[in-house]
Amino acid sequence: MAAVLAFGLAGCDERPPLAGQPAGDERSLRADQPAGDGPGRPVEVGGQPPSDQPDGPGEPDGSVNAGDGCAPKIVRPSRAPGPSVGVNYNGMSRNVDVAPGGELERVGAEWARAFVDMQQLLDKNAAEIAADEDIAGVRRLHGSGYRTIVSLKWPFLDRDFPRPGTVRMKKYVDVMHRVLDGTGPGVDVVVAGNEPFRETRPEYRDQDLVRFYEVMTSEIEAYRQARCRSFEIFMGSFNNVHAPEERTAPLNALIDFADRTEWIAGIDLHEHHLDRKDLPEALAWARTRISAGKQIIVTEFSLAQRWRAENTKPIPAAFAKRHGYPADLRAYQYLHQVNVKPVPQAEWIDYMSSTGWISGRKDYIVNSYAEFKKYDVSVATYGMRQGRRVNDTATSLPWSYNGIFCNFTCQPGADGKSSFNYAWIDNFRRIREGDVG
Repeated sequence: MAAVLAFGLAGCDERPPLAGQPAGDERSLRADQPAGDGPGRPVEVGGQPPSDQPDGPGEPDGSVNAGDGCAPKIVRPSRAPGPSVGVNYNGMSRNVDVAPGGELERVGAEWARAFVDMQQLLDKNAAEIAADEDIAGVRRLHGSGYRTIVSLKWPFLDRDFPRPGTVRMKKYVDVMHRVLDGTGPGVDVVVAGNEPFRETRPEYRDQDLVRFYEVMTSEIEAYRQARCRSFEIFMGSFNNVHAPEERTAPLNALIDFADRTEWIAGIDLHEHHLDRKDLPEALAWARTRISAGKQIIVTEFSLAQRWRAENTKPIPAAFAKRHGYPADLRAYQYLHQVNVKPVPQAEWIDYMSSTGWISGRKDYIVNSYAEFKKYDVSVATYGMRQGRRVNDTATSLPWSYNGIFCNFTCQPGADGKSSFNYAWIDNFRRIREGDVG
């Protein structure tokens, strides 16, 4: 297996340029956009200028407060002619395994992504956040040389957004400072949001949402300048934009903000979709909405909606006979059983490979890579591990099919390590070795 590629993450001057982009401190600007006050200055949003200094605790990592001298570098490795493909831990970066022979080395990924739930950390102090097991997982990633993406998740399912300039808004800004202090100076990409429209009640998906994300993104930029950090800032993540009903006025307002703001590198998409055509449709639409100098990253993608559409189909008859299952057992019922009581990897792989609506899509990641390359996606990350599920129903999203490791539906291997899922690891290897057509 090819070795994991590591890059220096130590300072503000060590980020390699994005292929096709200038090196050094130059930034890609829209042709019709003035340079303003220079690279990296936060914009005023909604009449509320972001603070010039962070309110968070000190400088535990030794970063230098260097103001405008800290324009970030483009972060995508220049070694690859196509997109970089990595792994996604979602909100469970506590599971990051950077040990020799561990999960990351076995996959051979160069990039890794995780999100941080800011609401859960809102009332925690700097020491508590630094000690949080998921924050520590992010530090393990970039501390071991992996290129790292962190999405800052603000769910508003039980409350409306705070108004800019209020005490409540300052509380959200302060926890952002503490979280970025806790994750350390080696993070490569910070995404302002994680599915903001999915994680907000419908009645709150209005101008207040837009203003919150504009202000918070500007505060992230103010933090970046004050701490002399060199991460790139993206706006997102935006779900299933292949669907016209997802392309709402607030979504377009956030994309417009990302497009006209020179220190925002681009937008982040999530595509958990039904049909193969959905992904290229999403990427094509997104490309029409941003300028040529802006990047697209895709930090989640899968056929989860396709899997759900097949939930009630019976498991393959020959498979059922081989393993002693009732002939009328449905896919979601089998999935429920193996999540409660894992089976040997050989049985799980037999199920996946015998099920035509899965095996017929075994090249999904490789096929997606071709679309990422066509639409100049910078980085895409795919689910690393299964999450614990013990309640699969006929209508639930069966995420268990997606992970590179089948760590819950499969028993560990003879060596005690997590077993690989179906064909996804083979897709990763083909992409890494250039065998993608």
